[in-house]
Amino acid sequence: MNEVITSDYSREPVNKKDGRGFISLIAVFIAFTVCISSLILGTQLGVNSSIENVLYGSILGGLLLSLIGVSTAYIGSDTGLSTAMISSFTFGKNGSKLVSLILVITLFGWFGVQTEFFADSLNNLMIQLFDIHLPHLGYIVFGGVLMSSTAIIGFKALEKLSLVAVPLLIILILIPFISVINGGHLSSLLEYRAEDVMSVLDIAALVAGGFIVGAVIMPDIMRYAKTNKTSCLATFCGFSIFYPLLLAIVGVVAIFVNESDVIKMFLLLGLGVPALIVLIVASWTTNDSNLYSSSLGLSVIFTKTSKSVLAAIAGAIGTIVAAMGILNYFIPWLIFLGLVISPIGGVIIVDYFMNKKNYEFEKLSSVKNWRKRSIIAWVVGVLFGIMTTPASNHGLELFEVTGISSLDGILCSAILVFCTTNRKLILK
Repeated sequence: MNEVITSDYSREPVNKKDGRGFISLIAVFIAFTVCISSLILGTQLGVNSSIENVLYGSILGGLLLSLIGVSTAYIGSDTGLSTAMISSFTFGKNGSKLVSLILVITLFGWFGVQTEFFADSLNNLMIQLFDIHLPHLGYIVFGGVLMSSTAIIGFKALEKLSLVAVPLLIILILIPFISVINGGHLSSLLEYRAEDVMSVLDIAALVAGGFIVGAVIMPDIMRYAKTNKTSCLATFCGFSIFYPLLLAIVGVVAIFVNESDVIKMFLLLGLGVPALIVLIVASWTTNDSNLYSSSLGLSVIFTKTSKSVLAAIAGAIGTIVAAMGILNYFIPWLIFLGLVISPIGGVIIVDYFMNKKNYEFEKLSSVKNWRKRSIIAWVVGVLFGIMTTPASNHGLELFEVTGISSLDGILCSAILVFCTTNRKLILK
């Protein structure tokens, strides 16, 4: 078992004897999902739209995430491999290193975003609650070290942390919501509409695009599932039920206090200590998952370095990214994620189900260095998404397909793979 903790099956399939059940997997999923940026997204959606639109838009976005996430989760549990290892079959040995590098850079960015959220919010809380003033960089370093600790150990530590943290997070998030309900304010809040109401499709695009990375890297978690059914069920419940409810609940409370800053929202309700706990625990569990997946991606690129060392290096780089002030680019970052990462999922999903027998670990040595058709499909999917992205979101806005640019990219890359796949192309 000690080998499992250190190597964490980073370059080989997970042994079925180490498979996990639904409770463990959904706990890890929820711990990954409940992060400060998700809570802030919920508050911003609430005050800038209506509860009805937030709920419908979040459900639609969650279903889109489920469509991708359930598919990749199935691939992960079926092969027992991480996202980076699976991409070796899809994009080739060298192609997978390129894909893994893109994913790792993206996850570094997410780590930086979460860590800077953590530092800013903790600084405000310490001033408000205890009148303590400390350097901003100190909070960033503290957060980086804290969040790197469990990722270095691996999935076992991630699982144990999640099983403890998730019940606590759910209770603390429900406390302000229950307070609003008990105060008899729900009916009036349901009638709230912002001056410039965000549409259901706009909300769905933000929800889906903002968490598209999580859907694509589901194999990193769900490869530990005992069965394919367990992995699919846990992923579906997480994306289609839990995540939309989380955003709607936070949106309701944000409308009640008329505040889009999640920490100020808690403080206005007199919940300073719960806010502090939510901040630390939510940031820790989410960034733990970010670093865990980063280290798995780096394991494919740097094959002679242990995963624990790579996780420590990833934590250091992520902390530096946070210190550079990536928070200022948060919304453009969400848009970028949806456009670049989503087509990767489209290529992997279609190629796997059309060439399933070739995705066997024993055949890895026979895989080409580059699978050009997969790479071309990915690039074309990214470009297609940019062409359908509104100019207001830094896109070309040449035409519109589904109204959700990240979904456009997935569909484009998936269709290209489906139309051009030759079952013999993956092998030499």
